[in-house]
Order: sequence, then C-alpha cells, then structure tokens
Amino acid sequence: MVATVLLAEKEARTKRLMIQKAVSGHDVSKWLKTKAEIRNEGDKDGQYAKLKIARPVRGQHRFKYCDGLYLDIHKFMKEREWAAVDQEGDTSGTTWLEIFALFDTTGARTERGQHVKDEAAAKRAYEREKRKQASKKRGIKGSAIVKPTLDEEIKRFKSIIRHITKHEGGSEHAGWFEMEKRAHLRRLGTLGIVGNQPAINATIKMTEDEKKNVARCIFEQKLGTDGKSLKKSTT
Repeated sequence: MVATVLLAEKEARTKRLMIQKAVSGHDVSKWLKTKAEIRNEGDKDGQYAKLKIARPVRGQHRFKYCDGLYLDIHKFMKEREWAAVDQEGDTSGTTWLEIFALFDTTGARTERGQHVKDEAAAKRAYEREKRKQASKKRGIKGSAIVKPTLDEEIKRFKSIIRHITKHEGGSEHAGWFEMEKRAHLRRLGTLGIVGNQPAINATIKMTEDEKKNVARCIFEQKLGTDGKSLKKSTT
C-alpha cells in the first residue's frame, strides 16, 4: 500500500514538472528566470553618509603583512557612502559579495592591494622575472603562483573591514558591519542565488552602472566563467 502511494506521488510530481516545463519553456528544476538585477533596498535619499574613520595605522599592526590591501580598503570605506539597513523592510543589507565586487571593479584596489597567498613564493617569482628581463630571454610571461580563491579573498576582506570599523571607526557605525540577522531574506534571489548570502546591517550607495556591473560579476562567478569566456565577451 505504501509503495503504491509513493509511486503515485512520484508520477504526480513528474507530471507537474512536465506541465511547468511546457508552460514556462524551460526546465524549472534546472533553470531559473531572473531579472538580472539586485533587489532594491528602497529609497534612501538623504540617509547615506560617509563613515567617520580615523587615519590608517602606520607602523606595526595586525594587517601589516598585507599593508597595501589594508590601505586600499581603508580608503574605499572612507570614500563610499553608507546607510543603516531598514529593519522593517523586506530586503537585507548589502552582501559581502557585492561589496567585494564593487571594491575590486571600481579601481579601489590598486596593484599594492593584490591578495598574495604566499609572500615568499611571490618574491621568488618577482626575482625570476627580473633576471629574465635582464638577460633579455624570451619566454612565456606570468608565473605559477597559486591565486587565492574567492572565499579566501572575501574572508580577508571582511576581517580588514571589521578591524577598521572596530578600532578606527566611530561607535555610531560599529554595528553596521556585523552580520545581518534576517537570514530568511534573499537579497540576491533575483540573480538566481537562493542560498544564504552573508550580509551586513547597512547598505552601500552605488550608481546604476555600478549595480549592473556588480550583478554581472556575481553572474560570472556563479556560472564559473573562465578567462577564455571573458575574452570572448569583450571582443
């Protein structure tokens, strides 16, 4: 009896899926139509303001080993405008993925702010390149240095931002960069990302062009776009 019921339910699900596929024109279990834009955080005109942050620490500090990245992030945070999230709204604060994409694509990260996993390996590669140029030898450009993953990039990025807001920022903005508690809200749901995306208790002001560019970057990351595909899309 139980087996008969389970078989009937399976057949019903299969039938529903076939109907949905015929109506929508695509397999709803594998494809999701999106608006290709991030959920709007609402009208916040006049609410955005720049953070009150002290000058960057010089000398010895926690992130001295990646001082260039620390300085780039410090400048980025101070120059951008932020606003507290609307706790009564239906959109979460800006996700870390959006903030990092904005930082990485707007020129805020300079050459000095590149994430280096192994300083010793990077130094050896630099010395090899210098010797190659000095001897005028021809060869394939580049090095075999392992690049950091997106998770590693964002982890360090978050650590530096929270360090700056805790030790160099004003107390009125301290809670803005803590984790958004309303995990059920899916800010990136319109991009087809329905899993939990860690966000902060604030939103960062972006232009329409910046929003489109950030959405495009997230799409490419989600779809696993490689260098060859990116080259084709720009030619």
